[in-house]
Amino acid sequence: MNNLFSKIIFLILSLYGNIIYSQCELHEIYFNNNLSKKIYYNQFDKPVYIQDLQNKITEIYYYKDTLLTNKIIIFNTDTLKYYYSYNEKNKIEKIRTIHNADLVSVAFYNYYDTLPFEIVEYTDSMRYLTRYSYDHLGRTKEISYAELSDIATTYSQNWIYNYDSNGNLIKKIQLRDNDTLGIWIYEYSNDNFLLKEKIQNNLDTTDIFEKYFIYNNDGKIKEVLYVMNNLIIQKEQYKLRSNNTELKKIIKKDYSIRPIKKNVIKYKTIEIDYDWETRR
Repeated sequence: MNNLFSKIIFLILSLYGNIIYSQCELHEIYFNNNLSKKIYYNQFDKPVYIQDLQNKITEIYYYKDTLLTNKIIIFNTDTLKYYYSYNEKNKIEKIRTIHNADLVSVAFYNYYDTLPFEIVEYTDSMRYLTRYSYDHLGRTKEISYAELSDIATTYSQNWIYNYDSNGNLIKKIQLRDNDTLGIWIYEYSNDNFLLKEKIQNNLDTTDIFEKYFIYNNDGKIKEVLYVMNNLIIQKEQYKLRSNNTELKKIIKKDYSIRPIKKNVIKYKTIEIDYDWETRR
């Protein structure tokens, strides 16, 4: 029965894909110079059809105007379906997740006006809570994840966010049971272009992974360099085709390891105060 269902779904996907090919903007992603993924966007710049050629995964998205109503993910004979419901302010109110024909979970969203306050997800055996807090400008300050039981609430993980005076995210911290698992630090140019992302595990400053973002004269991303110990281990290149609409992304994972040049960044880095805010 599952095989028949999968064949029907793939037939629908093929027909759907053929229709949208001529109606949507195509973005292509290349891995080691081979086409890896195709993404089709509608007129609202929303993805409607994704073909992951490398992992053989297909995704389709349905919308009512700009609101996502249904998402389908297919891998081999497995199908995941997500159904989205919204409140009167067009904020997500409920998400139902179905694996093949079985209901897996239902998540309910609560808000402070338009800002998410908490998400409670129900499965067969557990309840999970995601809770949000914000600063005075409405920016996400902390996200906490917890498991709910009849006797206790156990907060298993926290994310803390810090910003500069321009509103740019400059630090993200991952905690578990008050232990630091990871730190993300971001640097920007004077005109707020993201230049660098630095990732380190716990407080070990010797294990650092960095990403450098390089732009062309039009301010569009041109390259992303992945660096460890000042050596480039991977490079992504972004190129527009002749029609200036279709984006081609090339991932060079076998890029020859070489030292990163100190003048690789086009913009000057602004000075950033990295003092952490005190946790609530």
